[in-house]
Amino acid sequence: MNGENLKSLSFEDKLTPVDKAILNSLKNANKPLSTYKLSKISELSWSTVNTHCYKLKSMGLVDSKVQRSKFGGKKLFWFPSISNL
Repeated sequence: MNGENLKSLSFEDKLTPVDKAILNSLKNANKPLSTYKLSKISELSWSTVNTHCYKLKSMGLVDSKVQRSKFGGKKLFWFPSISNL
C-alpha cells in the first residue's frame, strides 16, 4: 500500500456518520447548500451541521462561499471541493 492510499484511509477513518451524510447531501444537490438547508435535509441541528462543515472544510473536502443580500445580511453556502467530486 502506498502513502497516498494510507492518507486516503486516514481521512476515511476521521469521517463520522454526520460528516458522510453532509458530504452525500452536497454531492447529490448539484448546487451549493446553506447550513440551514443542510440541517433540514439531514434532520440535524444548524449548529451540528455548521461545526461539521467547518471540520470538512479544514480537511479540504468542502468549500464555502458567502452570498450577501441587498439588505446587508449574508449566507454561507457549502459545496464539495473540486478534488472531492
